[in-house]
Amino acid sequence: MIDMLYSEWLIISILSINFLVLYKINNSNKKVVISLSKNLKKNLREIYKKLELSHLSLEKTNLSISYIECYIKNEFEKEELDKLDRILGNTDENEYKKKMRSCNTKIDMYNGRIEDLEEELKTYELERELRIDDLVFRKYAKKYS
Repeated sequence: MIDMLYSEWLIISILSINFLVLYKINNSNKKVVISLSKNLKKNLREIYKKLELSHLSLEKTNLSISYIECYIKNEFEKEELDKLDRILGNTDENEYKKKMRSCNTKIDMYNGRIEDLEEELKTYELERELRIDDLVFRKYAKKYS
């Protein structure tokens, strides 16, 4: 009977220790998941900005190509277009010049947005470097103090 009581207490104590260990593991896992989700959110924001930057650069390149095409067409067909405009009495710009002006305006807008995104990415990189430097400083301060 005493052996039975001793074994029951032993099982209860092992179960309570097991419960305590599982509780601590669960709490530490929650902390790890929360910190990972915060880091992932920051990294996803940076990845999104880089994707947007590459997309805008691609759009700017396409507009530059369109601008060059319109410029070349305008140069080759300049005399005929001027004659046609004089015959029709049009004093406005021809269609190629309108496209060129439109492309120039869009290219300037994309350039402005690209500069803004590059500044934001530099800010994110500086923030990350400061976080890393702060972590390293704290580790060395704990180690050598």
